Amino acid sequence: MSDTESVPGRSTPADGSVDSRLAEAAGLGALSAAVGGVATLPIGLAPAGALIAGVNGCVCGWMGIYDLGSRKGWWAWLRDSTWALPTTGAGLLMMALQRLRSDADYRPDLSRRQNRITYGGGWRARRGFATSIGPVIVNAFDRQKLPEDDPRMARRRLLVTRHEQEHVEQARRWGPLFPALYSGWLIGGVARALWWKAKGDPSRLRDLVMTSSYFLNPFEKAAYRKDEYWPPAGVLNHRVR
Repeated sequence: MSDTESVPGRSTPADGSVDSRLAEAAGLGALSAAVGGVATLPIGLAPAGALIAGVNGCVCGWMGIYDLGSRKGWWAWLRDSTWALPTTGAGLLMMALQRLRSDADYRPDLSRRQNRITYGGGWRARRGFATSIGPVIVNAFDRQKLPEDDPRMARRRLLVTRHEQEHVEQARRWGPLFPALYSGWLIGGVARALWWKAKGDPSRLRDLVMTSSYFLNPFEKAAYRKDEYWPPAGVLNHRVR
């Protein structure tokens, strides 16, 4: 489904003709490539940096992702094209994988001019959980096809605009450090869960690992608090400090 198709109950702004979208894609792609190349020149990765940033600029320009009428939109674009290039590249790869799925469900109402790219379905790490990779959010609606006025849909929209948007901002804020810090906590969390179990915690090991590696991850805690949903369902309350 294209982002110009009309879906009852869903806002799908198409803020430009094909010509204007092509112009934005070309202009933003060229500018992004130049900025990305310059940013990665000191570390000897200018060609790769220019390629990733350029492709992102072209794709996001065509889709109308960045709010180029605001400083916030330009700031999001600049970080995606420089400091956060590694996660931007990972996000582009995820978009390519989504294109191979029939259930990807691109959501223009949660993407266009909102400095992120949102899919309602497609790839998912775990049932019920959305995932953010750079500026790309997948499985936002857990592959569900519910009426737009369904309360569960409203809750999933808030999940995107609060929780997952915080992860998008974390990737931009921490840049190449973000995946390393997040993964490091996951690994350390498994070790801590095993320690708790060895010390006699009666909880299931699976729940201990989920609480220690995921729920107590500082990045996740910040996102849940942004969503005003802390502590969330599933966390072992006796391990929450």
